[in-house]
Amino acid sequence: MIGNIIDSILDWLTTMAKAVLLLLPESPFASLKLATMPGFADVMGWINYFVPIGPMLTLLTSYLGCVAIWYGVRWVLRLAQYID
Repeated sequence: MIGNIIDSILDWLTTMAKAVLLLLPESPFASLKLATMPGFADVMGWINYFVPIGPMLTLLTSYLGCVAIWYGVRWVLRLAQYID
């Protein structure tokens, strides 16, 4: 009885989430049309030569991941201290 109600609620939520996702474009950058501009790839290549965007993003994500793990472990340790 309760399982059927929960299943119907989850099915409804899934349907709503799919409907919202169908409204979104496939790519958020599709409307920019930057890739079709002449010379855009060349300019971005030169910018990327002096400012290595890819490695900077890699380092930023790994740094933020480490900070998130640090705060998560810290929170768990504080929680464990409160339980004792």
